[in-house]
Amino acid sequence: MALQFSTAPIYEGSELSLPKLVDAFGITRDLFSEISGVSKSLLSRKGPVSSSTRVKLSELVTIYTVLWKLLEGDEAKIKRWLHESQDQYWGLSPIQFMKIDKKNAQAVLRNLQEIKYGEAMGA
Repeated sequence: MALQFSTAPIYEGSELSLPKLVDAFGITRDLFSEISGVSKSLLSRKGPVSSSTRVKLSELVTIYTVLWKLLEGDEAKIKRWLHESQDQYWGLSPIQFMKIDKKNAQAVLRNLQEIKYGEAMGA
């Protein structure tokens, strides 16, 4: 899954900004590191992101980008969605659910894609 440019505020120009990505999720670098598998020191760096780091972050970037589109760029709603408990994640928030196992980001992304597809189909 390739990273694609978006108008989401996680980019500086056309480049992914790791500090902005962390801020966009509304969590600490420590927690983002735990969820993503990317080191805390790397998450605070500005500048070009290596291809291996982009691969590690692809699902989280896509999660944020899909939320950005679904919630029409409302950053407060995006953070609320990421932090509110939800039945499909056993009463946990998506952030808590992804913290349990990095692979859970795939489930969150699938859920969002189903929501996005449902909206596109007029559901």
